[in-house]
Amino acid sequence: MERGIIITPNYKVLDGGGLRLAGGVEAVNLRKYLLFWDKIDYPVNNMIHIGGGPDIEFLIQEGIATSTEVRFQRMEAHENGLLFLASQMVAFEQNNQSKDKEWSIAQPTERLIVPQEYSKRQGCLEFELYNAVQIPTADVPLPEVVEFKIRRNAELLALRDSMD
Repeated sequence: MERGIIITPNYKVLDGGGLRLAGGVEAVNLRKYLLFWDKIDYPVNNMIHIGGGPDIEFLIQEGIATSTEVRFQRMEAHENGLLFLASQMVAFEQNNQSKDKEWSIAQPTERLIVPQEYSKRQGCLEFELYNAVQIPTADVPLPEVVEFKIRRNAELLALRDSMD
């Protein structure tokens, strides 16, 4: 089964709550997502647009990424940063309707933020593997990451199998 990841623009969580947007996806994060997932979705919405830039465009042209379009009817002033998280959750719900792919979400912070209307309480196990697998740096061209992933696909599948 293919695996996909739904990503957001880069942001910082503010001390008093809310988010401060900090541009598109960080290059090193995008390379990490590309290395470990088969598909990438960078959702956009009709209220505030932060483009994915040339890297996301390249991945869309290669058939690796998509950009789900999410439409909102209105936006309150305090919701502007949260629109990207709500867009992510709408894309997550839409993408998970397909039974041939398994989708995850990624956010550029240590703390996962899920809008209240999409959250539900349940148990989970979360862990990080520090320095277990080298991630390409931001200056590694995306075509090289794609080529490496194709060449080492058997090892990626074995890693997934052992993690599951």
